[in-house]
Amino acid sequence: MEIRAIEITGNSVGDAPMRSERLSQISEYERMASVSADGVIERRRTTVWTISAGVLDHDWSGVRCLIRVQRQTQLFDTGLQNWRERSDTTWAISTRRVTAEDAAQAIRDHWLIENALHHVRDVALGEDASRVRKQPGVFAQLRTWALNLLRVAGYENIKAARQTLGWSPEALLRLCSG
Repeated sequence: MEIRAIEITGNSVGDAPMRSERLSQISEYERMASVSADGVIERRRTTVWTISAGVLDHDWSGVRCLIRVQRQTQLFDTGLQNWRERSDTTWAISTRRVTAEDAAQAIRDHWLIENALHHVRDVALGEDASRVRKQPGVFAQLRTWALNLLRVAGYENIKAARQTLGWSPEALLRLCSG
């Protein structure tokens, strides 16, 4: 198997074999295996390529780094009583120069926030059970607005807040108007 990478230079952008002398210039960060409570072992490798100013077209002129995250995941299949392996690669860009370690942490932080928001929207607001078929994005935005409104008002338990406000239309109107 040949390792290939996107090589970005001052005069060309293309797909070229990664030369070993260039490989040593790549900033890498590797987090060793992390094990979750649900029987998943994951190993990540984050690689960052720095892009010099003026290399890319005007539309992409703000891009300073190309980031690759390679994941190797082992999932335990309780039915078959064995481990299954999965690997994937994702790409990102950054408008700031970052180290591979900083990029890895920023990407993890992004997904922690993303997953937490979706969990609350699903559990507290039943988003996955929603039957809205026309303009579902509008209703998703309304649910996010409602969550933000409850959080700004100081509610930490969204389910309890929904119950409290559901029994008190006056309190709900005060919250929305104020």
